Amino acid sequence: MKATFGLGCYWCSEDVFMKVKGVKSTIVTCEELLTLFWDSHDPTTLNRQGPDEGTQYWSSVFFHSKDQEKAAKVMKEKLWNSTKFGNKKIVTEIVPTSKFWKA
Repeated sequence: MKATFGLGCYWCSEDVFMKVKGVKSTIVTCEELLTLFWDSHDPTTLNRQGPDEGTQYWSSVFFHSKDQEKAAKVMKEKLWNSTKFGNKKIVTEIVPTSKFWKA
């Protein structure tokens, strides 16, 4: 399975996913990846994660299939309905994947 996320500094993000048992080049199940994604950054901050600021730090899920799109939207909705972020809006974009530039 292939999944693409944007959640701030890629070194820190990659480190989170690479700690998952069985991950090779950051490969795990869609649900597990989405859970790590939502738990590893603040999806309520627009174009910023921690001290990093700019449009390259926006929170995003790039889906590769309709199943991935649905799973991401379901989890986003669950978070929105929870009290985890209070009344802050979740600004994470869920969009189709496009050209990927490896860093």
